[in-house]
Amino acid sequence: MRLAGLALAAACGAAAAGGGDSPVVVELAAGGNWHFASPPPASLAALERAWGQFELRLPAKGFVVPAPNCRNEIRLRWIGLPPDAPKRPARIEARWKLLRRLEALRAPASSAEPERVPLDLRYYTRHGRDGRLELQYCNAFVSKDVP
Repeated sequence: MRLAGLALAAACGAAAAGGGDSPVVVELAAGGNWHFASPPPASLAALERAWGQFELRLPAKGFVVPAPNCRNEIRLRWIGLPPDAPKRPARIEARWKLLRRLEALRAPASSAEPERVPLDLRYYTRHGRDGRLELQYCNAFVSKDVP
Protein backbone atom coordinates (compact mmCIF):
# COMPACT_ATOMS: atom_id res chain seq x y z
CA MET A 1 0.00 0.00 0.00
CA ARG A 2 1.34 3.46 -0.83
CA LEU A 3 0.14 6.48 1.12
CA ALA A 4 1.45 9.84 -0.15
CA GLY A 5 5.03 8.63 -0.44
CA LEU A 6 4.90 6.45 2.67
CA ALA A 7 4.91 2.81 1.73
CA LEU A 8 3.79 0.46 4.42
CA ALA A 9 4.53 -3.17 3.89
CA ALA A 10 4.61 -6.39 5.79
CA ALA A 11 7.11 -8.83 4.38
CA CYS A 12 4.52 -11.47 5.13
CA GLY A 13 0.87 -11.06 6.03
CA ALA A 14 1.29 -13.59 8.82
CA ALA A 15 3.67 -11.25 10.66
CA ALA A 16 1.12 -8.43 10.69
CA ALA A 17 -1.48 -10.86 11.98
CA GLY A 18 0.79 -11.78 14.88
CA GLY A 19 2.32 -14.95 13.49
CA GLY A 20 5.26 -15.96 11.37
CA ASP A 21 8.85 -14.82 11.56
CA SER A 22 8.82 -12.21 8.81
CA PRO A 23 9.36 -8.65 9.98
CA VAL A 24 6.75 -5.95 9.71
CA VAL A 25 8.43 -3.10 7.87
CA VAL A 26 7.75 0.61 7.47
CA GLU A 27 9.22 2.06 4.29
CA LEU A 28 10.01 5.77 4.49
CA ALA A 29 10.08 7.34 1.06
CA ALA A 30 11.08 10.74 -0.26
CA GLY A 31 8.21 13.20 -0.24
CA GLY A 32 6.35 10.92 2.16
CA ASN A 33 3.67 11.90 4.60
CA TRP A 34 6.03 11.61 7.59
CA HIS A 35 8.17 14.03 9.55
CA PHE A 36 10.54 14.31 12.49
CA ALA A 37 8.70 14.70 15.80
CA SER A 38 11.16 17.43 16.80
CA PRO A 39 14.29 18.79 15.19
CA PRO A 40 16.70 15.87 14.95
CA PRO A 41 20.05 16.03 16.76
CA ALA A 42 22.40 18.29 14.83
CA SER A 43 25.55 16.26 15.44
CA LEU A 44 26.76 12.81 16.33
CA ALA A 45 27.68 14.12 19.79
CA ALA A 46 24.14 15.44 20.28
CA LEU A 47 22.67 12.09 19.24
CA GLU A 48 24.99 10.35 21.68
CA ARG A 49 23.88 12.68 24.50
CA ALA A 50 20.27 11.77 23.60
CA TRP A 51 21.19 8.06 23.96
CA GLY A 52 20.54 7.63 20.24
CA GLN A 53 16.83 8.35 20.63
CA PHE A 54 14.74 10.13 18.04
CA GLU A 55 11.28 9.70 16.62
CA LEU A 56 9.28 10.23 13.48
CA ARG A 57 5.57 10.92 13.09
CA LEU A 58 3.55 8.97 10.53
CA PRO A 59 -0.16 8.97 9.66
CA ALA A 60 -2.15 6.51 11.76
CA LYS A 61 -4.56 5.88 8.91
CA GLY A 62 -3.23 3.04 6.81
CA PHE A 63 -0.33 2.20 9.16
CA VAL A 64 0.89 -1.36 8.64
CA VAL A 65 -0.29 -2.32 12.15
CA PRO A 66 -3.78 -1.02 12.95
CA ALA A 67 -3.97 1.48 15.81
CA PRO A 68 -7.66 1.79 16.68
CA ASN A 69 -7.03 4.12 19.64
CA CYS A 70 -4.91 6.52 17.63
CA ARG A 71 -6.66 9.19 15.58
CA ASN A 72 -3.89 11.14 13.91
CA GLU A 73 -0.27 10.07 14.04
CA ILE A 74 1.91 7.16 15.05
CA ARG A 75 5.18 7.95 16.80
CA LEU A 76 7.88 5.72 15.34
CA ARG A 77 10.55 5.60 18.04
CA TRP A 78 14.14 4.47 18.33
CA ILE A 79 14.70 3.18 21.87
CA GLY A 80 17.55 4.72 23.85
CA LEU A 81 20.93 3.05 24.13
CA PRO A 82 22.23 3.40 27.69
CA PRO A 83 25.96 3.91 28.20
CA ASP A 84 26.50 0.20 28.97
CA ALA A 85 24.61 -1.06 25.89
CA PRO A 86 26.52 -3.65 23.84
CA LYS A 87 28.32 -2.13 20.85
CA ARG A 88 26.92 1.29 21.75
CA PRO A 89 29.47 3.45 19.85
CA ALA A 90 28.93 1.54 16.60
CA ARG A 91 25.15 1.55 17.04
CA ILE A 92 25.07 5.30 17.72
CA GLU A 93 27.23 5.85 14.63
CA ALA A 94 24.86 3.69 12.55
CA ARG A 95 21.85 5.63 13.87
CA TRP A 96 23.60 8.88 12.96
CA LYS A 97 24.10 7.65 9.39
CA LEU A 98 20.44 6.56 9.21
CA LEU A 99 19.34 9.93 10.59
CA ARG A 100 21.35 11.71 7.90
CA ARG A 101 19.74 9.52 5.20
CA LEU A 102 16.28 10.29 6.61
CA GLU A 103 17.09 14.01 6.54
CA ALA A 104 18.08 13.60 2.88
CA LEU A 105 14.71 11.97 2.19
CA ARG A 106 12.96 15.03 3.65
CA ALA A 107 14.84 17.39 1.32
CA PRO A 108 12.73 18.94 -1.45
CA ALA A 109 12.78 16.91 -4.67
CA SER A 110 14.87 14.18 -3.05
CA SER A 111 15.66 11.18 -5.21
CA ALA A 112 17.17 9.20 -2.32
CA GLU A 113 16.24 5.55 -2.01
CA PRO A 114 13.55 4.73 0.58
CA GLU A 115 14.59 3.46 4.00
CA ARG A 116 13.01 0.21 5.21
CA VAL A 117 12.66 0.07 9.00
CA PRO A 118 11.52 -3.14 10.74
CA LEU A 119 9.25 -2.79 13.77
CA ASP A 120 9.60 -4.38 17.19
CA LEU A 121 6.06 -5.50 17.98
CA ARG A 122 6.72 -6.54 21.58
CA TYR A 123 5.80 -3.11 22.96
CA TYR A 124 2.29 -1.70 23.32
CA THR A 125 0.62 -4.27 21.10
CA ARG A 126 -2.23 -6.69 21.67
CA HIS A 127 -4.49 -8.94 19.68
CA GLY A 128 -7.77 -7.25 18.79
CA ARG A 129 -11.19 -8.83 18.77
CA ASP A 130 -10.54 -10.20 15.30
CA GLY A 131 -7.30 -11.83 16.51
CA ARG A 132 -5.05 -9.51 14.49
CA LEU A 133 -2.18 -7.67 16.09
CA GLU A 134 -2.83 -3.97 16.79
CA LEU A 135 -1.12 -1.09 18.53
CA GLN A 136 -2.64 -0.18 21.90
CA TYR A 137 -1.44 3.39 21.69
CA CYS A 138 0.11 5.73 19.14
CA ASN A 139 3.64 4.33 19.60
CA ALA A 140 5.58 1.93 17.42
CA PHE A 141 9.16 0.98 18.07
CA VAL A 142 11.96 0.21 15.65
CA SER A 143 13.45 -3.26 16.00
CA LYS A 144 16.42 -3.49 18.35
CA ASP A 145 18.26 -5.18 15.46
CA VAL A 146 18.30 -1.85 13.64
CA PRO A 147 21.20 0.18 14.96
